[in-house]
Amino acid sequence: MKLVVLPDAEYKKIRELISERGVVLMPESLADKHDRDNLHNAVNDYDFGGEADVWADFVDSDDHFFLSELKDGSKEKGGGQCD
Repeated sequence: MKLVVLPDAEYKKIRELISERGVVLMPESLADKHDRDNLHNAVNDYDFGGEADVWADFVDSDDHFFLSELKDGSKEKGGGQCD
């Protein structure tokens, strides 16, 4: 797992693209080989085959769980502060 810090404009664009609880991303070159109406209909019943390929979390507030865990972990380990 890795942390990716994005410029605000890029973060906003990705956040808009991934606004649902689940999203299927596909390159246009692959989608062009298939009936897009069927693709859009199929996604309604899609369950990721049990597990999604990747997990993503949008850390968009100071009280987000990721930052609270980081702060709690720093206290336990005697580490530095989280800014």
